[in-house]
Order: sequence, then structure tokens, then C-alpha cells
Amino acid sequence: MSVDIFNLSESFSLLVVCILALTSLLSVSKFFNISKEETLILFLYHTLLALIFLFVDLNHGHDANDWYNKARLDLIGYTGSQFMYFISGLFQSVGIKYLSQNMIFNYLGFLTLVIFYSKIKEFCLHQKNKEIFYVSIGLVFVPGFSFWTSGITKDVLSIFGLAILYLSVNNKINIKLLIISILFIFFSRPFILLFFGLSFLLYKFYSIIISNKLKLEIKLSLLFFITLLLCLLILSTNLLSNYIPNFETSFNLIYIIKKITSYISLSQKIYAADYLGVPLDSYLHSRYFYFLYMPLKIDADNLFLIYFLIENIFLINLTLFMIFKFKYTPVKINNLCKVFYIGILLMFIYFPLALSNYGIAMRYKWLIIPYFILAFLQFRVYRKK
Repeated sequence: MSVDIFNLSESFSLLVVCILALTSLLSVSKFFNISKEETLILFLYHTLLALIFLFVDLNHGHDANDWYNKARLDLIGYTGSQFMYFISGLFQSVGIKYLSQNMIFNYLGFLTLVIFYSKIKEFCLHQKNKEIFYVSIGLVFVPGFSFWTSGITKDVLSIFGLAILYLSVNNKINIKLLIISILFIFFSRPFILLFFGLSFLLYKFYSIIISNKLKLEIKLSLLFFITLLLCLLILSTNLLSNYIPNFETSFNLIYIIKKITSYISLSQKIYAADYLGVPLDSYLHSRYFYFLYMPLKIDADNLFLIYFLIENIFLINLTLFMIFKFKYTPVKINNLCKVFYIGILLMFIYFPLALSNYGIAMRYKWLIIPYFILAFLQFRVYRKK
């Protein structure tokens, strides 16, 4: 079903949203401590990619027009696809149409871009990172990232939520931003929260075990408390019910592991024969390579695949650069930021196994790659002399 964008109400709502977005740029500039010129460039750049996204979507290339056309206020859902239908219907009920809805989502993507740009710039002010600023900032201007954070999609909400989560714990904890980030992730892809819940418990468990300041009785008490929290985390696996067929909430850890592994196996079989599917007989290390860098093949009839080939070659070179320049001594990084990085690592361990389609991986990898470069820069800044 196509969307009619050539009407007065569509134009008016778009104009209002654009004016509000432009007038907010000065506040964004001050909050993130970057210049007005930098803020405007980032906004125009991201909006340019949003126009490309719109063109593709209006030609049935993505889900945005589907969320819009099938929007229903009576279908009240709190997470995933149901939330997308509901929020689009809610916007429509107050006169915010297709183009202006895309502009709102584009603005969230722009803020995500600003977060990454400002943090890379902050880390590269340090003497050790000045020489690699332009290489690092190249990640911000990879068109694929802005493309996938430009329209009415769950990708925009989850990637933005994750960026806000990083911002809330990277220096001193910001409770307001932390709550906002959890809400965005919960509404779009709630299962992501499980990775950070697990990372928090793992880090606390490790910290208690290696601590020399705690008596044995206190250690055992704390470990027991963490075990109780782990039970609550297992209970929260009902968040997976919308993503894994026939999944029922259970305290049985063996049942949960069996369901997740069977889902991974089923996913691999379903996508194996697909045009953008990962071959079923792929080695474990190959699946991780596919997740980050595929497709790496040229299809002369598909301009998008040609572009993603170029993008993935850049990402391969960026990865090699990071490997050769990496210094691991995170002695001054706060504990919650370490927990965040562990959560990213856990997602990276899981996603290549569960996502057996290049098309899906091209979006999901942007939940992970930016934090590899941020961790790389942050560890170099805080390295011992």
C-alpha cells in the first residue's frame, strides 16, 4: 500500500516538525559541547540519508510505510512491532503524518550521530588519540549507519536507546538518561535489556570473587543475593516470547537454553537458502565475519549491494587499524561503563549465531560496531604510563 505524501496536511505537519527540529539545534550544540556549525552539518548530513531512506521506503524497500499504513490505536502494544503500530497511530491521531513521522525518527537518529561524534571528539582531544581522530570520525560518516537510523523503524529506537544508555553511564551516572534509555530499548527490542542485566550480574559476581576487602561471610551473602537476581533475570525471559516460537516463561534454565539453541538452529536453516542468507555449513568464526562485514560480493544490478560492499571494505580496514593500535588498560573507566561494554560483547557473541541473514545483520551490527571504536579510544586514553 503506497502513501500519499502530496497533500496539505502532510506538508503542514512536516513544516512544523522541521521548524521544531531546526530551532533545537542550538540547544543540542550546547548540551554536547560541539559547535553550531558541526551540529548543523551533522543534521543536514543525516537528513540527506533520511531522504534516500524515504525514497527507498516509498518504493516498498522497507517497513516504514507498513508501520504507517497499518497503524492502529486500538492495538495497544508495549514492545516490538505492536508498539510501532501503536505509536504511528498515536502520531496520526494528532495530525502527524508520514513525512513528519519519518522526520521525528530521523531526528532521533541525528541525536545518536551527535552522541557518537561528541564522544569520539572528546576521546580524541587526548594526546594519544589526536593522530587517529580522522580515522575514528570516519565511522560517524559511514552512510549505512545514518541510513538505518533515518525512518520509522525499530532500528532507530533501539540504536538511539543504546546510545543514550552509553551516555548515561560513560562518566557519572545520569539517572534521567538511564530511565529514558531503558524505555526506548524496552519499547523497541526489549530482549537487549537481558544482555545488560546479565553483564551486570557477571561483573558483580567477578568483583565479589576477586575482592580482598570483603570477609567470606559477606561474600557468600552477596553471591546469594546475586543468585536471586539471576532468578529474576531468568523470569524476565518472557521478553523472548515475541521472538522465539512456542517459548514459555520458565525457571528451568535447561528449558530456556534448549529453546534458545533450537531457535538459533531453526533460524540458521530458514535463512541458509535465502539470497542474503549465511550458508548453513559456515564455520563459527565465519559467522562473526559475515555479521560484521558481509555482503562482500558485487551485484551489478543492485546499487545498494555495491555500496555496502564499499562500506564493509572500510569496516574491515578500520578493524585492522584498531587491532594494531589497541592498548588495553582500562584502569580509570567506571564500573557501569565496564558493565555496558560487557553487555555489548555479550550481544556480539549471540547475534552472529542467531541472525543468519545479511539484511538483518546490516542493521543489527550498528548496535555493536560504534561501541567497539569508542572502547578502543577510551582504553587508549586511560592507559597506564
